[in-house]
Amino acid sequence: MSAKATEPVSKDAFALSMADFGPFEDNPHIAIAVSGGPDSMALCLLADVWCRERGGHLTALSVDHGLRDGATAEAAQVAAWLYARGIAHQTLTWCGPKPNSGVQAVARRARYRLLDEWCRDHSVFHLLVAHHGDDQAETFLMRLNKGSGPDGLSGMSAVRELKHCRLLRPALGFRRAALKATLMSAGQAWLDDPSNDDERFARTQIRRKLMDDNWSVGGLTRSAARYGAVRIVMEKIANQFLARHSCLNGFGYATLEVAGLVAEDLDIGLRALGRLCMTVGGTPYPPKRDPLERLYTALIAETDVTRTLGRCGVYKVGGTIMICREARNLPLPVKLGAGMDLLWDARFSVRTGSQTPYRDGPVRLVPFGKLNAIPESLKQGVPQPARAAMPALADNGGIFAVPLGIGDQQMPETCAFQGSSVVFQPRQPLSLAAFCIADWQ
Repeated sequence: MSAKATEPVSKDAFALSMADFGPFEDNPHIAIAVSGGPDSMALCLLADVWCRERGGHLTALSVDHGLRDGATAEAAQVAAWLYARGIAHQTLTWCGPKPNSGVQAVARRARYRLLDEWCRDHSVFHLLVAHHGDDQAETFLMRLNKGSGPDGLSGMSAVRELKHCRLLRPALGFRRAALKATLMSAGQAWLDDPSNDDERFARTQIRRKLMDDNWSVGGLTRSAARYGAVRIVMEKIANQFLARHSCLNGFGYATLEVAGLVAEDLDIGLRALGRLCMTVGGTPYPPKRDPLERLYTALIAETDVTRTLGRCGVYKVGGTIMICREARNLPLPVKLGAGMDLLWDARFSVRTGSQTPYRDGPVRLVPFGKLNAIPESLKQGVPQPARAAMPALADNGGIFAVPLGIGDQQMPETCAFQGSSVVFQPRQPLSLAAFCIADWQ
């Protein structure tokens, strides 16, 4: 390991890494996720200096998942350390039942949701997390072992858009050893997470292999950056293709021109199909490449196609491909109350006014295709497969309104009723935020 990789990170080096994310607002208020481990504690000290020099301030956020004995005490210890340095701190608690399997993935989603919602409630636009160069190298090897393509081998983006803020990774260009050296030079203690040494986790196994086999972390991160450069180009071409040949409808479905798909390069066509399935299906990631290739082959070679993939129904009729949400595993009916704000089926943003919606009985949000006796006027203008998985408002008399309006129920832009709205706003937009490559320090 080079001497530079073990030296403390200087405030100037950190400022350079933050400059890639600028410009920032005047007197910035920045949030940072702090577990108490060496990586996040070092990033916290560096970010605090950066904020103060710009007339801003930092708030550290610790998440207590309720999964380990001692987690609450650890958050209190972090708060005490940061209080002594004049850094604001808050602990966010993950409440509710915990899963029996896939705990790490579920906990990660819950953690980011809590952090994102805190930023929303406090008008904070930037959230820092402490992923560093060693993490990037581990991610590269893990994905290489799984057979990932260029997107996966690009590793972690330096910038990620959450629902309410930007997630920034300013430490991706630094080594783990440099962050520890930063803490040691500042005389700051840290906590050690025992899960980091748990051999049951794939990342722990990869980390051990990196050390035992003496892999070059710098070489791996540079490889990830090169794949990232390829990804950026491919994403730009895919964006242009989708703008020319696809249409995303406010009722929650998309169409794609067959001629455009036939004429385009295979990799771009697969990327476009994956994006459409991800957006329309409300999933965080596109389908895997193998099933996506099978779908692509069928769409190119067969006259009429009816397939399912990634929570989507895919239909080819003539020169048009329609992609809509599958009419299964849809949410159960939701009774609407006052002041609600929810994302229905990861696709439709639902907001209610200050009064509980009430018409002929309580108003419920239901899948359109789940009720009988639907007025014919509400069935016009939207293909049946797409209509079946749409959300609708219903009372004791059945469905009375749908997003954007159908037939004689036309309403501008939203389905409005007593201050309520239902708008197609999928978890993942069709045009993704650009991948961002970190500079290696």
